[in-house]
Amino acid sequence: MFNDIITDGADDEQRQRINKTFKGLIIYFIGLMYSTDAYSDADIISDLGFSTAAELRNNIRNLPERKPFHHTWFNRTASYFEKTGIIDDTEFLKAA
Repeated sequence: MFNDIITDGADDEQRQRINKTFKGLIIYFIGLMYSTDAYSDADIISDLGFSTAAELRNNIRNLPERKPFHHTWFNRTASYFEKTGIIDDTEFLKAA
């Protein structure tokens, strides 16, 4: 699919399907970054001084450094896919 987009071999239906799939994947990975299950699986909660995965996640989400890092990381990724024509915009990140 990626090669079809890069070589202009994809039709509009394929482009829209790829656009939707890649945006969904990016949103999925954003969700994983803030997943309490991921923090629990990593077995780092008590080592960092927290009693629950939700407490750790909420602490991370409220750090002032998190938001610029989050936006830089995902905007850079999405901008690359937009530049290569894989997705049609990065507006979907504003809600993430």
